[in-house]
Amino acid sequence: MGENKNFTAQIIHRQQVSDKLVKALNILINADFAAPELKFIKGDKGHEVYKWCFQGQIYFIKNYAYRRWSKRIKNYLRRPRAFKVVKYHKRLTQAGIATAPIRLALDYSPAFFSNKSLVLSKKVKGQDLEKYLNEKQEREKRRQALESLSRAIHSLYVNKIILGDPSLHNYFYQPQEAKMILLDLDNLRQYPFLPEYLFYRSLAKLLALTSARKMKFSLAEQRFFLENILSLMVKNKEAQSNILKKIYRLTNKRLKKWGKAEMF
Repeated sequence: MGENKNFTAQIIHRQQVSDKLVKALNILINADFAAPELKFIKGDKGHEVYKWCFQGQIYFIKNYAYRRWSKRIKNYLRRPRAFKVVKYHKRLTQAGIATAPIRLALDYSPAFFSNKSLVLSKKVKGQDLEKYLNEKQEREKRRQALESLSRAIHSLYVNKIILGDPSLHNYFYQPQEAKMILLDLDNLRQYPFLPEYLFYRSLAKLLALTSARKMKFSLAEQRFFLENILSLMVKNKEAQSNILKKIYRLTNKRLKKWGKAEMF
């Protein structure tokens, strides 16, 4: 890496990546991601996501960069963002939780006090879970997807991990294998001890987001989904019912805060 004399890069993770791909990615970075084979997907103040077609394969590039100087200085003094993503990717893989395969992760500095991180992942088969539930009509197939989601979220709980953004579009679903893949590793946090109320609050946030986004996710399906998770956590039916009520209260409270209480 580093054809530009002002360009330095540190590879944090590399798996099944050819030298040709590394060289092509280096050219993209030096060209500030201006290339016809790149398609901008989305972005915010902290990162940008691109779809990249290279030698007949589809990859996704997540480029982390901060515009504000306060963030730049803070980022300069801590480990690269890509390091955190790779760390969680390895932890989740070891725990048997499926994620999109990361092929390359690196930290680079195109200018002074301008540390950036990049994560390259390969496209996985399947469909955005939110899109799947909004389109799929068959009751049994929908329930199969929700059961798979319940198992995935329970696995996160068992491993004391909370997803800060539990939106369903952060999950990819493979119907043939009934397999759920977690896509967003940016907002994960692992605790030495995970209090149950934090987990219930995360479930409530998930329900609130589905309501606020007007998803085709009925109250009966929400209950089915929650009961699946709670059955893995608690065997007592009365305790399950009490927890369910608590999650519903937290959901309603969050939607009220957002000014959307009428949606639940």
